Amino acid sequence: MSLPENVVRDLGDAFFMFDFDKDKKIETSEIGVVVRSVGLNPTEAELKEIINDVNGIGGKVDVATLSQLIVKRVRDLKTTAEELKDAFQVFDKQGTGYLSVHDLRLSLTTLGERLTEEELDELVREVDQDGEGMVNYEDVVRVLLA
Repeated sequence: MSLPENVVRDLGDAFFMFDFDKDKKIETSEIGVVVRSVGLNPTEAELKEIINDVNGIGGKVDVATLSQLIVKRVRDLKTTAEELKDAFQVFDKQGTGYLSVHDLRLSLTTLGERLTEEELDELVREVDQDGEGMVNYEDVVRVLLA
């Protein structure tokens, strides 16, 4: 098993931001931020295992090695339905189970694994069939995880 290509690409982008000495490696203190910045959510125990692995190979890691360690150590690389619902509830200020298409677009183009405009347009067409501009986020979760 390996990480999806887009996650590896995003890891590379995140490395660029944290590779202060430009050796194409990051320190163990930056691993958690980098891994979470690409939408992965390892447990603290999983993160500690990854950091221990990196400490065992010199305390710095490159993108390819970190990708291998993530696959080896992170048990659940997929976002769960419950995690998605929790994220959407932040935008559901009235607790109705609905969010605006605007908030949906904002959340899915700026947080975690970002959707392209085309993917987002397709999703909105599927979940906002009446065109009212409000969507049931359970429907959104169902479509995203299908």
